[in-house]
Amino acid sequence: MARLQLALLFLLTFLATFTVNALPASSPPSSKQPFRFEVTAPTMDTLWLVDSLPTVSWDTSLMPEGSTVDIALLHHEKKQSILLRRYVPSQSGSTLVNLRPDISAGTYSLLLTVYKGRTSTVVGRSLVQSLILIEEEGSDLDQRTPQQIDPESPMKSGIEEEKTEIHKPDRTEFSFKKLNQNAIQESEQVTLTHQPTKGNLVLRAPYTVGWTIPKALESARRVRVNILLVSRTDEVVRVLATNVDAKTGFMYVFLPEDIPLAMYSIKVEIIGKGRKFSGYTHKFRTSLPAFAARR
Repeated sequence: MARLQLALLFLLTFLATFTVNALPASSPPSSKQPFRFEVTAPTMDTLWLVDSLPTVSWDTSLMPEGSTVDIALLHHEKKQSILLRRYVPSQSGSTLVNLRPDISAGTYSLLLTVYKGRTSTVVGRSLVQSLILIEEEGSDLDQRTPQQIDPESPMKSGIEEEKTEIHKPDRTEFSFKKLNQNAIQESEQVTLTHQPTKGNLVLRAPYTVGWTIPKALESARRVRVNILLVSRTDEVVRVLATNVDAKTGFMYVFLPEDIPLAMYSIKVEIIGKGRKFSGYTHKFRTSLPAFAARR
């Protein structure tokens, strides 16, 4: 009897042990859920202008090394998604986005998605709600009143107000950089149709520079061109022409007499739709006109 009881006890212990070992181990909570991070700009209810280049900024403390960010606008009523930027390095913390003229005004959400490198694996996500896109009217410099240009100056009345002239920046100055010239630099090079030959270029002599408009800007309503004299290190030495209608296709430029004799090239910048394309002429060395002498 004792042996029978001992055998039954052994059998029950064996079955209990087998049952426990046969059960699947409980899975730990998943650590692969996309993390959330703070978007510092824009914030909720921010006003954005269509056809502008606002900045998007975010906290980088949680960003994995080598990850990238895609930025998109979401229009919930139209169930529409508009991709603004792709493959932005997440560690950069900020980037410009191009609110193209074809984007309709309205209320959107801004979605930032963090990917593992340039793969489709999502590792982070953040959303900014209630961004309001509006269309700007009468934003040209020539249409602004003196008070809008300088809010602190009092409005003049009567004859004085009629005589008030709006200051237009001198195109020979470097002020062109501040006048709606912010644009995202594209890697595609501008194709030049005319450019000075290699060798020496004489100061004060006219030279032809011609270009083709990049395909991405062919349908743009407003495409402008800047022509710059740059050093071998791509530093702007002199502005030869700025804010010119790019559809002209070419221009005569003069090399200023007062620049130092050195090695240069001419840089052509074509800007439109918040995008910038650049191209360069051959490098050349400047020389004085025949029988000319430096003062």
